[in-house]
Amino acid sequence: MNNQAHFLAGAVLALFAATAVSAPPPNDKFANRIALFVTNITTTGTTLSASKENGEPAHAGNAGTGSVWWSWTAPAAGEVVLRTDGSTFDTLLAVYTGSAVNALTLVAANDDHGVLDTSRVKFGVQNGIQYQIAVDGFNDGVADESGEVQLALAFASAPLNRPPNDDFANATEIPVIPVTLTNSNAAASREVGEPEHAGRMGDTSIWWRWTASSAGTYRLTTAGSDFDTLLGVYTGTSVDALTEVASNDDVDFENQVFTSELTLNARPGTLYHLGVDGFDGASGTVVLHITPVSIRLQEPAFVPGDGLQMTLLSLPGQICSIRATSDWLSWTQVARVTNTTGTTVFTDPSATNTPLRFYQAEAVP
Repeated sequence: MNNQAHFLAGAVLALFAATAVSAPPPNDKFANRIALFVTNITTTGTTLSASKENGEPAHAGNAGTGSVWWSWTAPAAGEVVLRTDGSTFDTLLAVYTGSAVNALTLVAANDDHGVLDTSRVKFGVQNGIQYQIAVDGFNDGVADESGEVQLALAFASAPLNRPPNDDFANATEIPVIPVTLTNSNAAASREVGEPEHAGRMGDTSIWWRWTASSAGTYRLTTAGSDFDTLLGVYTGTSVDALTEVASNDDVDFENQVFTSELTLNARPGTLYHLGVDGFDGASGTVVLHITPVSIRLQEPAFVPGDGLQMTLLSLPGQICSIRATSDWLSWTQVARVTNTTGTTVFTDPSATNTPLRFYQAEAVP
């Protein structure tokens, strides 16, 4: 074969190879989505050379790099968990209803779940409804994320054995404090509009509600729970319109204490909503302790020329009001102290000319 023939053969092979690499996946377009027919399945695919269509949503709120599509029709009412764990790139995952790529209704979406770059969603389904599933690559404006897709679908049919306090509206009433509550969040769900507790993704939340009878400081902890918890305290009247008061993910992440703890400065007559969730959908036995935190004044000592000196004990960082009276009728604030370390010494200079005085300290909500 002469040199010209070698050149032509090489050019044809190069052209063929380039064409093979650049061919889009078979389910690149929404209209060509691949139907899944079983209730528990792991399927594979690729987003290499995949594209975005006109009117296509930004999956999980990201512009994406190139998506592929599947569809699945629910054989009964129930719940589905989808995962892209095992995929070779940073995925976006979204689920919709609708029959056109530019007219879809979002059901669920996720970018990263837990500490992984892959994605996970859990959502309720209705019998006979077709759900459209998109997997895309995260677009950070620098490098296009694409690669091999692994998509797992797990379906559980209704009725599901939900906890009685699964929904915000069915929160369990807490009558007295202190209290230790034990429950389970297995099969619990996330509601539409529910906040991400402690700013983390979870979808196995259960709820309590408690009305504070008086001002005070309370310690809430999930110590004793057997999974990685999220804890949030809120005010508000509906799950999609809550105001966070306090929240916590891990007590000590570095030392792998994954239960939650927070301090609540309660206002009298205020209704508080307490939500315990599982990080990245974790579930198990929930233990919730609620205890009042005592504030104490001790070690009084008269310092000549300065006044009466005392030590204040409370939670670290707590703001306390210290008041005094000589007749038990009229109380006057003599100090407002931020107890940075939990132990603070303060002096009342006005006590130098008072023969008899009584003191009290309380948390400032």
